[in-house]
Amino acid sequence: MRSNFKDCTYGPALKAFLDGIENQQCRSGRTTRMLDAVKEGDVVVCWDAAHARHIRFGLEERELRDVRLVTLGTQTGSLPMTSGHVHFDHYSLLHHFHTAIVRAQQQVEDMVKVMAPEPDPMHPLNQLAEAFLGRTDKRVRKHSNKESDHE
Repeated sequence: MRSNFKDCTYGPALKAFLDGIENQQCRSGRTTRMLDAVKEGDVVVCWDAAHARHIRFGLEERELRDVRLVTLGTQTGSLPMTSGHVHFDHYSLLHHFHTAIVRAQQQVEDMVKVMAPEPDPMHPLNQLAEAFLGRTDKRVRKHSNKESDHE
């Protein structure tokens, strides 16, 4: 990649920052506070089936039966509509932000690929230019040697 992006540490730093926040907030009561705020008719968004089971157990303890759970890892189709509130378990939010960071990194890499594409050393014009300048790419040499071996 022909860019200084490889020196950029924003993505790893942001992920580490998010993980640090997550670690600091373990056992802080976030899930309990969220479950206490849920009312009948609300929707709770969970990251996966294991977290959904944990949330469902907490809802049953609170005798809340009319709460829809959305599991992001397996959600297909459209998201449910609600006239109530939408609550997110912290794992679903953490995963959402991690995914956004990865997506942002990929978008920058894609911009670099469009703006500064790597030359194809096997393209005949590039081989001719390299030969004219007296330089040969290792891949071109290997390719040339293979051809000369068959002669």
